Amino acid sequence: SMRLQTLWRTVAGMMLYHPALEAHAAVQRIPNGALAQDGIWDPSVCFSCIVSMQNYKQFDPIKIAQTNRMFDKFPDSLKVAYIDQTDLFSATAEDQHEAIRKNATLDGVHKWQQRRYFSCVIDKHSALLSDNRRVPKFKVELPGFPILGDGKSDNQ
Repeated sequence: SMRLQTLWRTVAGMMLYHPALEAHAAVQRIPNGALAQDGIWDPSVCFSCIVSMQNYKQFDPIKIAQTNRMFDKFPDSLKVAYIDQTDLFSATAEDQHEAIRKNATLDGVHKWQQRRYFSCVIDKHSALLSDNRRVPKFKVELPGFPILGDGKSDNQ
């Protein structure tokens, strides 16, 4: 899609910083120093490119494959942040009201909140699931639905 092409170009430009850091370290290296050995210093330690793909959880298999291709193409410093969601219950319609109240009481969430939202981060080394999605390295619960408005059009 056009959005992923634009994102790819943007990320490719940002990821040029990684080899630039490697070249800078090579020029600045002390010939007999500890960092002069290959494989000792990694630019990914001081540089990360975090891409926000808020709808990664809803991506179709083609977009998932394109995202995984980005991980294969670019260095380890590329990370993707996205929003995950989990329903509080898996009950029938009759039991829904009681299940929501019970779960909310157990973990201190508002009794009418039916869904939980999480901010997640994945990278090249995150484990792959059967559908080629990646298992998040970090997962932090958010206080509610984080997306306000329709995105770019509302912010301009």
